[in-house]
Parts: sequence; C-alpha cells; structure tokens
Amino acid sequence: MTFQSNSKYSKLLSKQSTFFVVSMACFIVMAALGWEKLPYGFNFSDEGYHATEAWRITVGDNVFREGFTGALNLSHLINSIFFRLMPEITHLGLRQLQYVSAISSLLFFSFALFRLDKQYWYQPLIFSVFAFTGLDPVGMISHLYYHTYVNLFITLHLSFFLIGIIEKSTVIRRAFFVISGFFLWCISFNLLYSSVVVISPVLTFYILKKIKTDTIKFDFRELMCVLIPFVVCWAIFIGIFNKLYIVNVYNSLQLMLSSSVYSFEEQNRFNWEALKHIGVIFLYFSVFLYILKIKTKYLIPMLILLMIGMYYVIDTSFWGLITPYYNGWFSRPMWFTALVISFMAILPLYFLLMRYQHRTLSDWEAIIIIMIIPCALLSISNSRFSGLGILTVLHTSIPIIGAMSLFVIRNRNIIMRSYFTKLAILTMLFLPFYYSVAWSDWKFTFFDVAPDQEDVVIDQGYGKGIKTNQLYKGLYNWISRTSDKFSSKDDYIIAYVQSSMVHMISKRRPSFEDSFITFGLFPESYYEKMVNSMKQRHREPQLAFVFESVPGLVPLSLKEPQYAFYDKQFSFSANDPISKYVSENMYFLDQFRWRDDVFVKCFTRSKSDAEKMRLSRDYYQ
Repeated sequence: MTFQSNSKYSKLLSKQSTFFVVSMACFIVMAALGWEKLPYGFNFSDEGYHATEAWRITVGDNVFREGFTGALNLSHLINSIFFRLMPEITHLGLRQLQYVSAISSLLFFSFALFRLDKQYWYQPLIFSVFAFTGLDPVGMISHLYYHTYVNLFITLHLSFFLIGIIEKSTVIRRAFFVISGFFLWCISFNLLYSSVVVISPVLTFYILKKIKTDTIKFDFRELMCVLIPFVVCWAIFIGIFNKLYIVNVYNSLQLMLSSSVYSFEEQNRFNWEALKHIGVIFLYFSVFLYILKIKTKYLIPMLILLMIGMYYVIDTSFWGLITPYYNGWFSRPMWFTALVISFMAILPLYFLLMRYQHRTLSDWEAIIIIMIIPCALLSISNSRFSGLGILTVLHTSIPIIGAMSLFVIRNRNIIMRSYFTKLAILTMLFLPFYYSVAWSDWKFTFFDVAPDQEDVVIDQGYGKGIKTNQLYKGLYNWISRTSDKFSSKDDYIIAYVQSSMVHMISKRRPSFEDSFITFGLFPESYYEKMVNSMKQRHREPQLAFVFESVPGLVPLSLKEPQYAFYDKQFSFSANDPISKYVSENMYFLDQFRWRDDVFVKCFTRSKSDAEKMRLSRDYYQ
C-alpha cells in the first residue's frame, strides 16, 4: 500500500503539468496584484506628457506641421490610435491597456518557447515579475510609451522569429518572418535611435551560417523576409510625410545635441556606481553557475544560502558599501539591471570556453544567441541616448529572462535533473531580484505618496479611478474647474513647468509644439522659437497655468513614508521667453497654494475675467 502511494507520488512529481500548476499559481497571484496596483499614483509630468502628445493629434494637431521637433520619438503616433478608437479613455484605461499588452506579449513569447522544446512548466514562473510590473520593470510609468513599447515590440519580434525558425512549412516560416520584420520596424518607428536593431537579423544570419547547427536554419531569402517589412514600412511612412518628417528629424537631432544631457562629457562619463552593481552580480551569477556543476546532495541548501545572501545584498545595498542608485529611487531595479547585464557578459565568455574545448553549439545554445543579439543592440543604443541610462536595459528584459532560464535549465549539469530541482533552481536564481523589483514598483509611485497613503480617488474626467493624495486631488479639481469656467474646449492653454497633465485634466490643447516645458534642459532659443511659432500659427493661449516648482513629491526613502517637495524653481518675474510672453499678454486670474510660498498661478487672456475675479476676491475679503 505504501509502495503504491509512493509510486503515485513519484509519478505525479515526474509530470511537468504538476509544476506548471505551481508555476501558474505564482503567475496568477502576481497578475492579480499587478492589476490591483494600476490605479495607484498620479503624475503631473511624464505620464501627462505621453498622454497629451498622443491626444492632441486626435483633436486636430498635425504631428509634423504643428511641431518642429519630436520625430525621434513617435510613440505618441501609436498612442493616438487608442485615443481615436476610444475618445473617452482615461488615465487608468491607458494603464490597463499597457497591462493587457504585457500579458499578451508574455503569452506569445511563452508559446514560442514552448514550440522550441515542448516544455511549459517553467514559463509562468520566470515571467511572473512582469505580470506585476508590466512592461516597465524600472517602475516609473505604468502605461504605453516609448520605453515600454521597446519591451513589447522586441518580445513580439522574437516570438514570431523563433516560431518561424523552427517551422517546417516554407510558406508559414516566411509569413512568421515577415511579421517579425514588421515588429522590428515598430521598434525603429517608436524610437528612431533604436533602428540599430535592424542589424540583428543580419548578425543572426551570419552566425547561424558559421556555426551550422543541425536543425536551426535561416537562409538568405528568409533574411529578406525579415528586412523587407522594415524597408517597405519606412518607405511608405517617409513617402507620406516626406520633407516634413526629414526636416523634423534634423531639427530634433539639433535640439538633442544642444541639451546638456547629451553633451560629449555626459555621454562619455563612466558610471562607476553601475559598474559596482554589475561587478557584485557578475560574481554572484558566476558562483551560482559553479554550484550547479557540483554533483552533491547539498546543491539545494547551497543555493538557498546564496539566495539569502543575495537578498541581503540588495536590501542593504551591499551592507552600505555601494551607494543606492539614483537617490535610492532605482536602487532595486539597478540590481535587476545588473543581473541582466551580467548574463549578457557571461555568454561571450561561455561561448569562448566552448570553442577552446572544441565543443559544438547545440540548438538551444543557438536559440539563446538569436534571443540575445537584438536585446544587446537595443540595450547599448538605448542606454546611450536615454536619460534613464543603463536602466533602459530592463526594457528588453522579457526575452533576456527567457534566454537566461534556458541557459540554466538546459545546462548539461542540470538538464537530466527532476522538474522539482529545476523549479527550485530557477526560483532561487530569480526570487531575490523579483521580490525587490516588485516591492520597489509598489512603493515608488513616481512622485506621489506610497499606496497605503493614497486615501482619495479622482472621481471625474481623465483621471477618474486613480487613487492619490488630498493635495493632488485638490489641484486636479482646481485645474478642472478653472479651465471649464474660463475657457472653451477649442481654446489653447500653456502649462509649465513639467506639468503636461494639465492638458489632459482640462482637455485643452497646448499652445506650444512641446507640452513638456522645463528650463535648463534646452537653450532659451528653443523656447523663443516655440513662442514665435505659436504666434505665427495663431495659437495664443486663453489660460496659462504656471507652476513655481515641479508638481511632484520626492521620496526620501522607499522604506519609510517620507517625502519632500521640489524646491521653488522660479518666481513669476523670471526672464525666460515663456514667462515674458505671459506677463506681457495675460492677466492674473487665480492661484492654488501648492505649499507655503509656492503657488500654481493661473493667467487669462481675458482682462474682463481677470477683473471679475479680482473684484470677487476683494468682496469676500
């Protein structure tokens, strides 16, 4: 009786379906928590900018004719499709759209991995963190924008490419390669400097030709199937917009090069803090792989000890020896970034060792190369040109995590072990990083208070359903009431500094070609050009909302609910081109106290409205 029971138990543990249930349970829990996380936190700057630049296209603005820069980032053109299809979509709705896109891309990629080796038990586990963070493991912005689109499109590109590479039917193979080529173009279209990714299928073709695996084939005609959509889509787009687009690209490059962020000194400054994180994780991952080679019954206990040690390294920032990354806001995502980079750094060493040992590459090793090539190219280009720097590596992390998992469970020292052992190994490899990134994503609401302090819900307009703090909701309602009372839906407005969300709250178009206005990033001549362009196109504002400081709360510590305001950036007597225009052409209307002596001031073009407001204030005083 006992023997039969043990036999049944052993048979159950030998089935991957058993471990798939465990893995899927983990994924579902994280997905449910990820969905519940979406309403928390409101952001007046970046999220407002990405929404505004998309929405304005749907209400009459021409992306190139109305603006002289912006062509390097066309994600707002993609997002404008959603505003056209769903004119009443809310901020929460955009976040939910990003979440659905994340889950969908994970399903596509999981299916591609399943087609490769018929294994499905581990995929929900390794992708569970993305079910919580969505497409942005950095934890900044929860809806679709140029960085999350990179993670989405590279995942879809590789999903179709991998399915195509193992498909037997020539017609179906080429169809999948064409679709993968379309998503390759989407990466380039989304962020122009990501166009370097088009080299990846060429490199894949060259490498596969050299290593000559048994079943992984990719011939020249199939290479053309991937590249032709890239070329054709760009040809059609440039053919439609022609000179307008080309001039816009030139102006955008000139503007970018004029910014201090992209100066030669900044671009060539070595990031020592990032190198420290990478060095520690490179050592950790090397030790982890070495332990896998040891044939001992103490394998699992040794990995548990290593996992616990890694958790405390992350939690204490290596016991205080490494400065928490970027004021501590991105400390935990930086450790995850270091894991991804360490894996990509170990791979070339691994393949060099194979060559030294005169070992031939297996099919799964060729698959890992195929997955890593485009991710590595994107990681290099995006980290060079983005203000996020090396953290942008996480925006290619879905395929890299898939490749890392294959690298571990297909290791010749592990491949014959039980599903239980493999599941335990993957859990201990990723758990410290997944827990810390998810915890950070929950705590860092990008300049709002922590979720457990967000005690009010916005109940109307674009922000409907978002949970935030009393101050933000009060400002939201004041902007909404003021714009409704003193302007019409066809009017233009100005909002600065870093307060693009005002346009979405008021549903009033920006007077300027750029809704994200901040001083010090670009030269004054840029803002002078915007003011002149506004006048020439007769887009003078009916209202101007002037924020004397960035409308955000700065977390002093993610572990403790401590926040500070941004310092006051300027008084309205500032001599910048935009403030000069407002002071010379508009009248003070009303103000909202942000804190102490810092206000959000509203100005109007209507002298009579301003006078009425002044008289009403005098009356009540």
